[in-house]
Amino acid sequence: MNQPLSAEEDRRTVLLFGASNLTLGWSAVVGQLSQRFAAPIDLHCFLGMGRSWLKPSRYGFRVLPGILNCDFWTVPVAGRAASVLLTDAGNDIVYGFSAGQIAAALQETIERVRDRWCDAEIVITRPPMASLRSLSRFRFRIARTLLFPGSQLTLESAVGEAEQLDLEIRQLGEEMGLTVVEPQSQWYGLDPIHIRRPCRDTAFQTMFAHWYSGNPAEPDQWSQTALPSLPKASFQLVFGRAVQTSQPVCSNSNWSVSGW
Repeated sequence: MNQPLSAEEDRRTVLLFGASNLTLGWSAVVGQLSQRFAAPIDLHCFLGMGRSWLKPSRYGFRVLPGILNCDFWTVPVAGRAASVLLTDAGNDIVYGFSAGQIAAALQETIERVRDRWCDAEIVITRPPMASLRSLSRFRFRIARTLLFPGSQLTLESAVGEAEQLDLEIRQLGEEMGLTVVEPQSQWYGLDPIHIRRPCRDTAFQTMFAHWYSGNPAEPDQWSQTALPSLPKASFQLVFGRAVQTSQPVCSNSNWSVSGW
């Protein structure tokens, strides 16, 4: 029988940097994390529909700060072992940033993480190039209108900048010793950038499988543990008003979950 997993030294820090795929796939994310680690999890999430690394991003009536400017970087965090995922980096193409600027933001994120966890295991995903290359102009206009209203980005510019970002991420992986994961074409459907619901478990299992440290959970170890809900960010603007949420939003013997 498994003993309660509450010892401080056994806890696992997980940092998830991304945007809409982490948001839409939240159930799959926490489900796969609970299978991947036997130890209790301290989870820090940087996500949100349309989230940007480099600028405040609006979705509906709320605005989130850029990932590099959120509260997390000023908050002390315990120095236990860390597993890190960076994904959804392509949003900033739509916001007008170049592949080089986005790659620099990813590099700065990695350097900041390693300042706190020098031996962090870091996985980064490439843009979904197979899905993007298959886009027709009609599908692109529909996706652009629905996902990024007001954007004037052309298909040619989007694919060209994504190709360059793909190259930059692969080079970053080589230079910084990261594990680089290529999204599979079958994960996507008519929507070229969001993983289809039936594929989310497989996609996140694939990404998390590249974290090699830590012990996987035993069968049914987490079966009696409620999985945490999607966390609210520590700071956001809602209808133009600042809304602050104390972190972590969830804290129990198995989970500590914070949103940034």
